[in-house]
Amino acid sequence: MNEMEYKALASEKADRLEKMAGENLDEQGKADYAALESSINDDLESAERCRKAKERADSFKVSRGRQTETEKAEPIHEDIKRYSITKAILGQMSGRFSGLEREVSDELAKKSGKSAQGFFMPTHAQFANLDTTEGTGLKKTETRGESFIELLRAKNILSDLGTTYLTGLSGNVDLPRRSTSATSYWISGNASNSVVTKTASVADSVQLREKTVGAASLYFRSLLNQSSIDVDKYVMDDLAASVATAIEKAAFNGTGLNNQPTGILNDDNITVKNSGALGEAGAVSWAEALSLVSGVDATNGMGNKMYFVTTPEVKAALMATARIATYGSGFICEDNKVAGYDLFTSNNLPKDIVISSGTGCHPLIFGDFSHLIVGFWNEAIDVVVDPYTSKLAGGVEVSLLKSCDIAISQPAAFSMMLDINV
Repeated sequence: MNEMEYKALASEKADRLEKMAGENLDEQGKADYAALESSINDDLESAERCRKAKERADSFKVSRGRQTETEKAEPIHEDIKRYSITKAILGQMSGRFSGLEREVSDELAKKSGKSAQGFFMPTHAQFANLDTTEGTGLKKTETRGESFIELLRAKNILSDLGTTYLTGLSGNVDLPRRSTSATSYWISGNASNSVVTKTASVADSVQLREKTVGAASLYFRSLLNQSSIDVDKYVMDDLAASVATAIEKAAFNGTGLNNQPTGILNDDNITVKNSGALGEAGAVSWAEALSLVSGVDATNGMGNKMYFVTTPEVKAALMATARIATYGSGFICEDNKVAGYDLFTSNNLPKDIVISSGTGCHPLIFGDFSHLIVGFWNEAIDVVVDPYTSKLAGGVEVSLLKSCDIAISQPAAFSMMLDINV
């Protein structure tokens, strides 16, 4: 919507407000009157922002001579610090979605060329912290610089492992990957008829295709009705954690079926080692842990940052297992390291892997996680509000939908065990 459309909408609402002012209003009517009055103020503020945005755009056009389509569609950022996810959710619930939150959603819809199932929330919105020190009261003290994508990274271990994130993608993305190298030859420097045999390196591509990751959280109306900025931060952090968990689970164990990405544990091109006899579950020995390292080294997959990842239960077992059956030999895992490489744990790894001899097996992964690619499309997150399913309990279900895909650029950079029994 532009400046004139917002002003026209505010004028229409003002006429309705004037009629209500002459009526004898009950409690609900008074609440509707206050909400309508607030909505008019939001529309007028939006009109003013549109006016300022047009002035900036005109100034830009004069100074630069032209604007790209991206620049024309860029959402208004000036007031993004005032963005409130709880206000947007409440607006969707009441049917009075307006103000900055409505304006940003409309701009993102225009930029992406898509319609939201609920409303679009920007990934670049910043959220405020509160100083809750005794005696200070509740007041804003700083603005957090994290975007929603950065919040996602903070909510799982993928960033700690060095996972590569690609943001702002559009369309199908194909990343070039060399699968075989050109062959080298030596020839005589004196032989005039020496010929170098022509060979070529073979390249394929790592494909990222837009998929949708969704996560839902349940909130009580009493929480969403709070005006505290801290509540806004809590809701945003909680939603980010829900999406981050879904992404981490898919990165490790995505099946590749039903629109899921293929995760590390299901990539058929990654070397699999055994913790015992083939097809039999067992504990991990020192030699078997080292075999994961040598498995990557043998395929030239070693990088600058290599890590082990497993479940907390396997880590505990490694901390209690001697390297060799000799007093003083040390344990497989010491100081959160195995063979000199940091060991991370995640409860988002499966603990119920099925092999031929049984169930309930855990994995152990070794690799260079910079070859794990997580891609995000556009700047918008679709937020869908369902105030009906849990209404009898006073709950509101909020779902986040984000365009995302996961791929492994070099399977040779990983090796894993899938049959650990603890």
